[in-house]
Amino acid sequence: MNDRNIQPRPVTKAYLERAALHYLSRYSATEARLAEVLARKVLRRCAGLEVPTDEQSEWIVEVVARCVNLGYVNDATYARRRAARMIARGRPPHQIAQDLRSKGVDRVLVESILADMSAEFGEGRLALEAGIAYARRRRFGPFRRQDSPVPPDKARKERDAMLRSGFSPDVVRRVLEADDEEDFLPWADCS
Repeated sequence: MNDRNIQPRPVTKAYLERAALHYLSRYSATEARLAEVLARKVLRRCAGLEVPTDEQSEWIVEVVARCVNLGYVNDATYARRRAARMIARGRPPHQIAQDLRSKGVDRVLVESILADMSAEFGEGRLALEAGIAYARRRRFGPFRRQDSPVPPDKARKERDAMLRSGFSPDVVRRVLEADDEEDFLPWADCS
């Protein structure tokens, strides 16, 4: 069989709908990300084009709008879930905001979601919770093995690693100076 005789199939609105549904069945996405994926599919199928045609761009907008109307794409839900995962992985709030904006989530929505999460955790605890998760994952501070004394240079390296990751000096100090995990319980702040 000769590969040169195979013509690429034309891009249709139905093709873009199928491609969107296939992508969304595998991945969670924002409106911007879905539009980006569909535009890339158009360009791949129409070799030689640098940008989709006006008609194809309209189809992309319509397909994304339809996915939003059907509830397959919801930027707010996506952002909440991703932010919660990132807090659990030990990412500071400003990195979460930056990541969500890079995924195409609106700046106002990002600020709203982080404010809601901050209210859920309590005043000022969002960054602390992320710092705790980071320290637990890396076995820093109260989460390190207790069987041997800690050399001063190791404590400095732990502090520097947390600072490089974007945690404030106050959060780093509170996390690393804690004696054990119980110092982080909500009622421990009430004294």
